[in-house]
Order: sequence, then structure tokens, then C-alpha cells
Amino acid sequence: MVKPGPPNTALQTDERRTSVVTYCEMTLAPLAAGRQSYADARSEAVKNPRGPTWLSDGHRYYSQIGPESTDPVRVFSAGDEEVSNEKPGTLCVHLEPASRFVRVFDADRQDRGIIRSEGLRPLGRYVMRLNTEVVWVLSVRSIVRKRHTLWPAVGDRWTFDTPFFWWQQLAGSVAGTPRLLGEVGPTKRLWFMIIEAGRDTPDVLAAVAFMHRKWWRW
Repeated sequence: MVKPGPPNTALQTDERRTSVVTYCEMTLAPLAAGRQSYADARSEAVKNPRGPTWLSDGHRYYSQIGPESTDPVRVFSAGDEEVSNEKPGTLCVHLEPASRFVRVFDADRQDRGIIRSEGLRPLGRYVMRLNTEVVWVLSVRSIVRKRHTLWPAVGDRWTFDTPFFWWQQLAGSVAGTPRLLGEVGPTKRLWFMIIEAGRDTPDVLAAVAFMHRKWWRW
């Protein structure tokens, strides 16, 4: 009798990633302005049997690139209300770029760290540090700069799929399970997202904001 070989873990990982991306496309495609509200999208997503069970309690955020030439980024919590220019939500994280690094602040302007490019990886490797301590490491994992891996100093590893050409969604997963779903729109300066409660730390929000800025400038 022929014994079965070891499982193809690479194939299993690809299948899990495909399911995350497919679900993101199905659920969040209507979120751009004028097509569907966040409340309606989340309501439909919760009813979807393929969707994550945490969506009904997920937290809403959006990142916004400012008009300044340095392209600063702010991340706001949208709560349960619709946001607008008059009511932008609650500021959570603010990224202020300098010539060779990006400084991260919280809502109270307290320093949360500095993000710099480090290493010689051809696809890009970025490290956020607070003083001398590493907060997280972000690596670009694809030539087209669509896939990223986030290694926090504390917590689980994340895999992100960022927007690319016609695919204008954002997906973040932990161990192959979606924990963040989002979309671009109505302009490229805005990323909207829903994150599983408890995983929406300021450091993860800073990483998403940093990816948004890099994507905007590429």
C-alpha cells in the first residue's frame, strides 16, 4: 500500500488566501460612494455564510491621505455612524513623513515610533521602532507590491493583500483567516475597512496607513 505523502502546505495556504480575497471581492465591492453604505454592506456580509463570524462586532476605520505634498496619513475610527467632512470620526493614528522616515503619533500627539526602510531586500522591508525597540517589521512579498507580511513584535503575523489595478479591495488575514476587510474609495486617498475587535491595535492601524501611503506613491 502506498502511504500518502505530507500535505502540501503551500497549496493550502494559497487556497486560504484565495478564499480571503474572493470573499473580500464579494462583500466589499459595493462600498464605494453612491453604491452602498457601510451599515448595509456589513449587514449583508453578516448574512453571507462564507463570511467571518466577527463582522457583526467588527470595528470600522478609514485611512485618509492629506493634501500636503508629503502625503501625511490619518486613521479615523468611524464608530457606528456615517462619516463626513464635518463629522470625520475619532482620530486614532497620524503618520507624518520626513525625508528618510515616517513618524507615528497617536490621537494625543504622543510618539508611537518611527518607520524606516531597512535591509537590502529588493522588494522592500520596513521597520517601526519606538526608541530602540522593534514594534513591527513589514515586508513586501510580491513583485507587483500587492502582498505584504507584517511581523509584530507582540502578537500574530498578518498577511495583507493591497489594491492592485481592477482589484480595489484590501484584505488582512491571520493564519489564513480574514481579520480585516476593506476597500478603496471614493478616491484613492481613502481606504475604508472593518477590523475584528481586539486586533485593531494602534500599531496595526499604523502599518495599514503606511501601506496606504506607499501604495498611493507607487
